[in-house]
Order: sequence, then structure tokens, then C-alpha cells
Amino acid sequence: MTNLPSGWIRLPLCELGTWYGGGTPSKSNPEFWDDGTVPWLSPKDMNADVISGTRDHITEVAVQNSPVRVVPENSVAVVVRSGILERKVPIGLVSFAVTLNQDMKAISPGPWLDARWLSWGLRSLEKYILRNCRKSGTTVASIETKRLMDLKFPVPPLAEQRRIVAALEDHLSHLDAATAGCSTAGARIPLLRRSALQALRQRALQCKAELLPLGTIATTSLGKMLDSKRNEGEPTPYLRNINVRWGSFDLANIETVPMPEEQRTKFSLREGDLLVCEGGEPGRCAIWPGGYELMTYQKALHRIRPGDRITSEWLALMIEESIRNGRAVGMFTGTTIKHLPQEKLRMLNIPVPSREVQEDLLADFAETAQTVERFSNALATSEHKSEHLRRALLAEAFAGRLVEQDPADEPASVLLERIRAERAAGQPVRRARRGKGEKAPQKETLL
Repeated sequence: MTNLPSGWIRLPLCELGTWYGGGTPSKSNPEFWDDGTVPWLSPKDMNADVISGTRDHITEVAVQNSPVRVVPENSVAVVVRSGILERKVPIGLVSFAVTLNQDMKAISPGPWLDARWLSWGLRSLEKYILRNCRKSGTTVASIETKRLMDLKFPVPPLAEQRRIVAALEDHLSHLDAATAGCSTAGARIPLLRRSALQALRQRALQCKAELLPLGTIATTSLGKMLDSKRNEGEPTPYLRNINVRWGSFDLANIETVPMPEEQRTKFSLREGDLLVCEGGEPGRCAIWPGGYELMTYQKALHRIRPGDRITSEWLALMIEESIRNGRAVGMFTGTTIKHLPQEKLRMLNIPVPSREVQEDLLADFAETAQTVERFSNALATSEHKSEHLRRALLAEAFAGRLVEQDPADEPASVLLERIRAERAAGQPVRRARRGKGEKAPQKETLL
């Protein structure tokens, strides 16, 4: 732990306010759920820094007759059991009174702690929480409550908390705006490629390209039917639908299947062959680069072997253009899972200019594709830097380096001792009021 700035203290999370657990009212009792008006917070609602509402609501009857408790407004909620804890800890500031799912915990901070400071502080400790508080050996990822409660948390003077939060949120608002701009631009990248492909096809037609059915300029063949009862012969590597990406192959997981010698020959791939997905994402295709002594393919893939009039690169781009711009939609069969039958694929019209024009157009398109790729890489780099900058801002804020200190601020330790003294003397201390008949908070921890 680093040294704290003047006037700051560290306290375990269990001493920062009142902690609440959650529960699920019986789903079989309609009185607990029908026409409910009480917000019931669950992990699926934890998708923002400030929670604006819940998908589910329970009734007042459920509050009175089930394990749930009402958490006061301006609390901070934390997911403590969910698969998402494998990679992040959802934390949200809840500005309204709420009840909790059993996979949640929430804290209503003491009067000397700003709820926004607490929520941002917990986010700044996310990596530490995942590394040191997560349970091991459980089916569903979860947080060990005792470890979380023992976590030491920095507490500046209340006025300083608010100044830091104001500065932090101002910086983050600008960062979020820039990140949103990157996301918007990133969403347009597929449109750029679609437009470039469409322009490429139009240029080919302007160069007097013939529109010819694919089956007249290339041979097509489906791959090996996988049948464990009939498979025999030598173990042979083969490509599946999942191995074929747009313009490339994922060769990290190549499986084998027994094949006799005649099938190894029949279904073998040559450098320059196109593999086109028959199902899943019909039409997704890539050019086989070679490099394997033997590689075959399964029936979920079409092998296309171009003839003399067309290059593999041109054919691959024209198939992609037809798929991405909807020209092949009418050829798909199936409702839930789409398929591109071989007889339909052979009917796909392909613009075929001269080989010389194909080479010129391919060279021009390569420059456009490189520009789009550079743009995409730049956006990815910007988003990566944005995340680093966010973490750096949080680190500076909770080390006391984001704003200057004010010597007139009452130290947090002095305020805390005064509040404790008032409580010990029996003087009233601000805390959430409970409704008529409402039970005490579950597993609460009070100062």
C-alpha cells in the first residue's frame, strides 16, 4: 500500500457503511411478483456506471414475507456471483431504493462517504478484487465475502472526495465521448468494405465484363461426408466450416478423419482453391494458400477450382461482394440455419473481365483494402489506449493526485471519530428509514 495524502485514512470495506445481501422471492407465489412496483436488481441490470432501472419488480408483499430487504437510495451495488466475474466486476451506483437478487450485495455508505467516491473507488480496485477476492474451484465465478469486506479502502475528507469525483467524471466524460466516436467509426468499417466491393464490381462491368454463372467458369465440389460407421482408411486432416473465415483460415484446431486413398485424392486441396461455407454463414470464403502435404475438407464446404478465365483472387472478391451486398440472398435455403446449395452456387452470376483487367482492378482494390485495414488498426489502438488512460485516471484519483488538497478540509479521521462519538452518546445519526413493518437489513454492518 502506498502512503496516503494528508487527512486521508484507510478502512476495510466492512466499516464503510451498511451492507445488504439479496434473495429471490418464490417464483411460484404470484403475490410476490404480479404487478410488482419495487425494483429488484440482478446481475443482468448491471450494465452501466449509474443504474437507471431494473427489468424485474417485486411486490410489497414479497418485501414483507421473503428474504429480500430494501436498500436505501444512493447505494453502491456489486455483483458477487456470476460468470461475468471471470473477467470483470460489475459495480453500479443506484440512485433509487432497491431490492437485490441473491447474487448481489450493496452498501449504503456512511454520512462521511460520498457514494460516487465509493463506486469509482471500487472500480479502481477491480483487478485487485478479481485477483485476490475471487473464489476458486466453484462452478460459477463468485467473490469471497470475507476477503472483500477486509479490503482496505482510501477515505479522504468528504469535501475532497467530491472535488476529486467532479474532476474525475469531467475527464472521463471527454474520454467516453472519444471512445464512443471510435466505436461509431468502427461500426462503419464493414460498410466501407461493402462499398469498395460494390465499386469494384461496377468498374468491372464498365470494362465490359461478362456476367457468367459461376458453374461455367469454375468447377465446384462438396467435401467428405462424415459418417463414423463408414469411415475407414488412413487418418487424414480436414477443414470444417469453422476453419474458414473471410479471406483467411483458422488452422489452430485441425481434426482428422479416416479416409481411403481414393477419397484422400478426391477431397484434397490445391493451392489457389476456394473454400466456401455451405451453411452457418453461407458464402464465407477464403483461398487455400497451400503449405500442407495433404489437406481435405468436409461436406459443409464447397471447393471451387477456377478455370482459365478467372483468377482465384477475383472470384473470391466477387463471391464476397455478392454475399455482403445481398445479391445471393435469394439462393439461400432454410429458415433457422441458412444454406447455400451447390446447384444454387453454380448459378451465381460473376462479372468476368479480361485477365489483364482483373489484375489491374485487384491492384487498385488492394490499396483500398490496406487503407481500410490501417483505419481499423488505428481505431483498435485508440480503444486500447482509452482503456489504459481510464485506469490511469482512476489510479491518480485514488492516490490523491488528481486535484489539489485544501488545508481547510476536515480530515476524514476527525469526521469519523465525531460520528462515532455521536453514535456512542446516543445522538441521532442520519441513516435510511425503514418502512412500517420492514425488517432490519440483512447482514448489515454498521459503524
